[in-house]
Amino acid sequence: MHRLGLAEINGELGLTKRPKDGVQWLKRAAELADQVDPPQPQSLHELSILHEKGIDNVIFQVSSHHF
Repeated sequence: MHRLGLAEINGELGLTKRPKDGVQWLKRAAELADQVDPPQPQSLHELSILHEKGIDNVIFQVSSHHF
């Protein structure tokens, strides 16, 4: 699921670039990250990077938090 999500976000592996579908695959993989042995946190990491960068009309950039 993780690799499929990245491929859809970036238009790799012969897939059409569909960021919205790719993010859904990453979310599914992130939900299962701790249920496999060994745990696979890569999807959580990718989602956090996407929230830093943002994707037009899919994931909006998270603004800096001021404390």
